[in-house]
This record gives sequence, C-alpha cells and structure tokens, in this order.
Amino acid sequence: MRQMIAVFLLLFVGLARAKDEPEYDLKITVLSSKATEAEYRRSWIKGGGRNVTVDVTATASDGNTYELRANHRSDVLLPGTTYSAAHHEHALRVCKLKTDGKCQDLEFQIVKAERTKN
Repeated sequence: MRQMIAVFLLLFVGLARAKDEPEYDLKITVLSSKATEAEYRRSWIKGGGRNVTVDVTATASDGNTYELRANHRSDVLLPGTTYSAAHHEHALRVCKLKTDGKCQDLEFQIVKAERTKN
C-alpha cells in the first residue's frame, strides 16, 4: 500500500512540475530587432503619451522566418543571438537566460511566418 501511495505521489508531483515549465523545442536566431515609436496621440483614458512597440525578425529551427511583436516594450532580444523558444497559441514564448542561469519567459505575438528561403 505504501508503495502505491509513493508511486502516486511521484507521478502527481512529476505531472504538476511538467505543467509549470514549457518545453522549449525551438531554437531561434534573431536577425533584427527594432523599437518603433508611434506618433504622439491624445487619449482621454490614458492622458496622452507615446506608444512604443518592439519588432523582431528571427529564423527558427523549424525552417520558418518569423516577424514578432513583443507584448511588453521592455522585452528586447539582441540581434545575432540564439534563444530557446516554444509555440504558445498564436505566440512564441522565448527563454532569455538571466545572470543566475534561470529562464525569463518573454512572450512575442507572431505577426507573420513564412518558410525560410534556401
């Protein structure tokens, strides 16, 4: 009986842990990255201000070239660098390594995907 409980607990903990960490099955290489600033606009809700978006072009190990848009303007990827990534609905979840070796999840919306030309 104890063995069955131990096996059940190990399976339960393993499944719970597997859901927390996405599997990064892609390698992407960033070709270009640029921050685009929109025109100054007034809004009664926001009180005006500037709107900045980060656009990234990257090639992936699945043979596609992606145009990506960052969800947050602080999500910046360096050109020429390779990152691990995973598909997540209509987005790519990118693993950017921090100085302590842990993964910082950055989410980029896929604007356009096309087959890489050989």
